[in-house]
Amino acid sequence: AKLAAALPNQPATAQFVSDMQSLSLQSSVTITSINVTPPVDSSSAAPPATTSTSSTTPEATPSSSAAPTAAPADGSVSGTVELPITVSASGQVPNLEKFLRLLQTENSRAVLVGDVTETVPTGDQAKTVKPSITIGMKAFFRSS
Repeated sequence: AKLAAALPNQPATAQFVSDMQSLSLQSSVTITSINVTPPVDSSSAAPPATTSTSSTTPEATPSSSAAPTAAPADGSVSGTVELPITVSASGQVPNLEKFLRLLQTENSRAVLVGDVTETVPTGDQAKTVKPSITIGMKAFFRSS
């Protein structure tokens, strides 16, 4: 059961969104967007399609069910497909750090965190703009 959750047979983006919302509630942050980019056959010249979900409510779901077309040819583990995802959230800095920690330790889905950008407003902006974090990662699933 743990393997199936960590490495599902399909992209399972709706479950991923649900998992991110659960982690955001545990860490008291607000998910501001989730962007999923399905993989594309490396021999294709077409750029990858992007689906976006933006919400401040826990009911966010992917806006598209675009399916990946092929496994990447970048030396990744045979039989797995990478699903690039970017998650953005806002909240207090300690809560954002907790969200990142939970993503890496409590998330049932196998993900590889790549880029993390934290933005902390200063000066007058600090009065009205919340700190935010953008996390670039790859989720994985088994190819059929």
